[in-house]
Parts: sequence; structure tokens; C-alpha cells
Amino acid sequence: MTMGAGRAVGAGTPPYMSPEMFKEPERAMYSTDLWSLGVSLFEMVTGALPFQAESDQLYSVAIAGKMDEPAASVLDKLPDDRRSKFDHNLARVISQALEKYVLERFHSVDEMHDAVYACLIDRGEAVYSVFISYRVATEMPLARLLFDCLNHTVTPGGHRVTVYLDHARLVKGQDWEEGFASGLLHSLCFFPLLSYGATAPLADIPADRKDKIIAFGWEERPAGRKRLRGETGDAEDNLLKEFTIAVSLLERKQVNSFIRSSSGKFEPQVKHRALNPALRPLM
Repeated sequence: MTMGAGRAVGAGTPPYMSPEMFKEPERAMYSTDLWSLGVSLFEMVTGALPFQAESDQLYSVAIAGKMDEPAASVLDKLPDDRRSKFDHNLARVISQALEKYVLERFHSVDEMHDAVYACLIDRGEAVYSVFISYRVATEMPLARLLFDCLNHTVTPGGHRVTVYLDHARLVKGQDWEEGFASGLLHSLCFFPLLSYGATAPLADIPADRKDKIIAFGWEERPAGRKRLRGETGDAEDNLLKEFTIAVSLLERKQVNSFIRSSSGKFEPQVKHRALNPALRPLM
């Protein structure tokens, strides 16, 4: 697109161009593509564009002319019967992609991908094929690699693989236990990624062989953490908590047998045997 005496303003289709493409096209970067994706999502949901103009030349005014005037929300463009059912979290994702100021948009493609994927998780598939969980930041690249390789593939038997990636595991303030339990309950397979730093503290060093074992190459404090000895003074370890939750939920599924009650109806009977009281709210 050009304006004036052949002065280039930006390349692209005007209704999908970001404000910076009209104002400073030489400084445009990935955030411009996220804006265009936001416009496309808005159009897919509502059947209309977020900004209207009578000509291509006037889109520069409609989009970049009033920087403090935000794009309309998709919720405002939907009829009442669709608005009540539409995912409000996805509406917020689209609105953030259409923030006129670059710094207020998503800071990376991965951030927007995770936000959209979180909407899919919140709405929930009936059953996920695989649940991928990880504990430390160094395992995140492998988790994403597995997700990219497995998600939406098709098995020889014709099963379409859907993957639940525990994307919010390391987000500060997130209730990871709830997400972890949800992933387990809605998946057929569980892939926990366990690094050396996660598992090494679980292997205790016997006191009578401590010197020999350390001399052989074992660390007394692997990954900077004291080894767990099964004592009350041990520091809490989320890996143990994860597997306790996993075993508890597995037990729940296995003992949910139907027996005939005295009223003659079939009712589910759940036995909470040997469960940590802290986990019972999950049941």
C-alpha cells in the first residue's frame, strides 16, 4: 500500500495491518503478525472486521488514527444467543492481540499460542490421548517438542492424538495441583518428564555406605537439594505429590464399581483407602 507521492507506508492488506505498519513500517516486527492473526480470529468469530473504513486509504485513520480507542470486543459483535456461550477467555486473547500499542500485545508467538491453547484446555476435550507434565524450566523445551511431534497426529489405527500440555505448570500463582489432576482425569496416557534434578534427591544414601557411594560419584546434595530420607523433617517434594495424586486418582477410577444398594438402585462406591487427607478434596 502507498500513500501520497509514492511514499511507501507499509506492505500488506490494509484491514489486517497493524497501527505501526501505518505509522512506522520500518520498525514492524513479529507483533505485527500477531495483530493480523487477531484480526483474522475476530473475523472468523464475528464475520466482520474489527475496524471499518470506506476505502483502503481510510483504514490508516480507522486503525492508527485514534490510538487510545481500543478495538471492539468480539463479544459486542455476537448475537445474544452466541455471546452467552462464547469463551470469554478467548475473547480476551483476541482483544490482547488487537492492542494498538505493541507493548500491550503478546510478547511472543509462544505466549499467544499458550493463551489460545489454555482456552482449549479450559473448555476441555472429552478425552485427551496424552498428558505431558513437567516440573522444571529445563524440561519445558522437551515438553514442547513432544507436544509438537504428537499433537494432531494419527495412529495406524486411525486415532487422532490430542495432547494436554501442562502449560501453566511454572506460572507463578497458578494452582498446579488442580491442572495436574484435570490432566490426569481427562487423558489416556501420562508422560511425566523427570530430570536428574527431580529424581536424584529421592534416592537416599545409606549411612553405613555413605563415604563409598559419594566417592563413587554420587552427590550428597544433588541439584542443590538435600536427599530425602523418608523422615518428617524432609522438605516437601512436588514429584512425590504428583505421583501421590496420580495414584489416588487411579485408585478412584479402579474402585468406582457399581453395587446394588438397599434401595435396589446401582450407585457408585468410592473407597478412599490410605489417602492423604490433603488430597481428599480432589476426589
